[in-house]
Amino acid sequence: MLSRYLQKLSAFFQIDMRKILMRGSYLLSGQVVGNVFSLLIALAAAHFITKELYGTYRYVLSIVGFVSVFSLTGLSTAIIRSTARGHDNLYTHSLKKSLLWSLPAILIGLSVGIWYYAHNNTVLGFSIGLGSIIFPCVQALLLYRSFLNGKEYFQALMRSNILYSVITSVAVLIALTLNPSVEMLICVYYISNLIVTAGITYHIRKKYKPNTSVDPEGGKLEHHISLMNILDSGATHIDKIILFQISGPVEVARYVFATAIPEQLRNIVKYAPTLSLPIFASLPDSIAKSKGLFLARKLFLVTIPLVIVYFFIAPIIYKLFFPTYQEVVGYSQAFALILLFDGGITGTVLKAKNQIKKLYTVNIISSVSKIALLVVLGMTMGIWGVIISRVASRCIGFFISYIALKNTFKEHEL
Repeated sequence: MLSRYLQKLSAFFQIDMRKILMRGSYLLSGQVVGNVFSLLIALAAAHFITKELYGTYRYVLSIVGFVSVFSLTGLSTAIIRSTARGHDNLYTHSLKKSLLWSLPAILIGLSVGIWYYAHNNTVLGFSIGLGSIIFPCVQALLLYRSFLNGKEYFQALMRSNILYSVITSVAVLIALTLNPSVEMLICVYYISNLIVTAGITYHIRKKYKPNTSVDPEGGKLEHHISLMNILDSGATHIDKIILFQISGPVEVARYVFATAIPEQLRNIVKYAPTLSLPIFASLPDSIAKSKGLFLARKLFLVTIPLVIVYFFIAPIIYKLFFPTYQEVVGYSQAFALILLFDGGITGTVLKAKNQIKKLYTVNIISSVSKIALLVVLGMTMGIWGVIISRVASRCIGFFISYIALKNTFKEHEL
């Protein structure tokens, strides 16, 4: 029965679903654990702390995340690609390289913290300053995930992800029950992340001993993707920054809870690119293109029922679990439309095949449209403007990426 069902799925997606599910079962297990703890944290935040405190806490995380775009954020993708091809040198030297290229982000973050201190806001000054120092270290240490993914050590990746989620989430959960301040939550969040990622990285490097082979086709992929990520990652965090500046922390809290459940569903959908990058990197160009285009269409169709189901069950979920945030149900239902355009398969193929020019085009168009929409609609319509902007810009990015891949490798088809 199961074998026959997998054969049908393989025919539907035109890819070996046994292989994908074997890999995906490990990664999905880790993601499910992470999603459960994210739900528990959201429940605790809704019951134990005020909207103002939670909104301020999420604003700090967004500011620190925003300034981190001025670091080597593309190193993760480049490591997956290189290690999938048997070359580990990039990961071997990744810690030092990542921290070195994070210096601009650290300095910018500290400057923002000092600015808040100078304006007598010690809460934001301390919190942003601390986060700006610790987060780049965590970012560098988390590159073990890219190494394990590229090597297809999915069981090890699952175990490390579960360990990471459990320890860091429990630390934050305990803090939430202790009538915390913003500074306390920030300290617990970043310090627990630093300790756990340092321990996991030490274990991974000691156990798997990455080789020093250099990828002859690697080039400077990590630098190109990092440049692209400045706009993309910046746009990812600017939504909460805009809301905080125009409406304050309470609106940020309402927005975060409105997007919380769809964001967790997005994390599951986004495993399609994570699983497929090593596969596409090893396929011939023309085959990778055809399979990528086909999978993008199929994933779009598969997510339609998911969005419809969520539309009807969202009111029940918020009434049962987040009664103090029931006013955000409409926002959440609308934001769920973003799932339709979240497969990311076409962009993954472009990354796997090192299509730098195409990636620049896709990234610039989608990111500029997202930032422009967020600024215009977010400043004038508040939460509704931000949600409309995010869904619309994701839709634009989806179709631009699809067209870019469709027009790639045409010389192979002649």
